[in-house]
Amino acid sequence: MSTRELIDVKPDGTRLYMDWDEVERKVRFLSVCDAEPVLEHNKRRTNNGRGLMPGHWAEHVATLDCITVYMLIRQGIWNDDKALFKWLDDNDYKKFKTTTARLA
Repeated sequence: MSTRELIDVKPDGTRLYMDWDEVERKVRFLSVCDAEPVLEHNKRRTNNGRGLMPGHWAEHVATLDCITVYMLIRQGIWNDDKALFKWLDDNDYKKFKTTTARLA
């Protein structure tokens, strides 16, 4: 039998749980984050946005939740701009973008 206990709630809404498995005598930590507020924010920003502006050195092109960032770090995508832009342009992940312009 295992028990789950809420340990912490971060300001971004991420919840950290500790699972204790009495049979296997193991402890597991689990981070849970709801991406829906981030995706709704991105949708509003995309609808109100102006797209990419030529000549600007920086543009806000995406907002990601913490769990997605952790996943991208593990996959080696986070620190590779070319791979990150390609990932953001993928139809499966375009909800994280705040622009309709292609990035890669």
